[in-house]
Amino acid sequence: MTTINLTKNSYGTQLKFERSHSTIQFNVNTVPTEKVTALFLTHFSIDAQEKILSSKLMTDLPIYLSKEAFELRQQLILLGELEKTQLNYKIIPVNIPVIIDGFTITAFLSDSIHTGSLAFLIEDDNHRRAFFTGDTRLNGPHKKRTKKWIRYINQSPLDALILDANYEPNINNYTEITILDHLNKQLKINDLTTITLPNENLHLVYSLTVLAKKLDKIVVLNSKLNHLLAYFYPESRTLLLDSSSIPVIKNNPAKYILINVKDVSDSFTITPENIYVLADYFEDDKNKNALSISSHLSQLDVHDLLNRLSVSPKQLIVMDQNFTDNTVSY
Repeated sequence: MTTINLTKNSYGTQLKFERSHSTIQFNVNTVPTEKVTALFLTHFSIDAQEKILSSKLMTDLPIYLSKEAFELRQQLILLGELEKTQLNYKIIPVNIPVIIDGFTITAFLSDSIHTGSLAFLIEDDNHRRAFFTGDTRLNGPHKKRTKKWIRYINQSPLDALILDANYEPNINNYTEITILDHLNKQLKINDLTTITLPNENLHLVYSLTVLAKKLDKIVVLNSKLNHLLAYFYPESRTLLLDSSSIPVIKNNPAKYILINVKDVSDSFTITPENIYVLADYFEDDKNKNALSISSHLSQLDVHDLLNRLSVSPKQLIVMDQNFTDNTVSY
């Protein structure tokens, strides 16, 4: 029998698949025990993972992640955001089953705000199947990825479906796609504009550079974002904010869109007319320029996902923000 042990805290969702002779773990919010033989990351997170992965117990433990997530980590080291550590990172191929410690693991790229985010199909030697969505959504710009793993899990009966979701009312006003339509109208105004959004959402930053180009504007970025965007989206057109670009921007402020640039008023001695904040959720949404964008599965998304499945999972586990520790066997 395989046991799934599930926990969630401020560092995110963690799963352990345990049998008498082996244990594999998905994501990390506590230091794995010596019993764990392999660790799989749905996505790479500086705040949560690097603090825990620095433990001495992690030195030899194989840590599987996507090629894109591995490259993101390497670039963050180059930027000085991370220390170079001797950890046993391994790139797991996508859409190809691999056997690790008696489990058959198939990784799939997922529609997430995180670069190289993965979902996983886990099968044990008794042909029991469990699917973990990881940090995903249904309404993002990479819908084809979701359709691919839905087709895959529909091929055989599913014992457990584990959804990493914010299972709450649909409070978000926009998706990552519809927000661009909204901003397309707003950014036509001839004034300096600033936008603040989650640093990890590189694809949204890239999409804004495409929109800016259509409007004959240029996106201005801090050095970190500019470096990462140039690496993952080399075709993007941006301007690095530095001492040489500030006079250029001040000469024609309406042409520029500043993204995640701090202390704007100090740099330019002018206050932007258009200030937008894009985030997953706001406690107080009275500010008309605080735009809420969905980045997780909502209640409607969960029902939509279940309707797309031609197989009915024997167990459905929704891990929301109010989730408490749980253990199930299958």
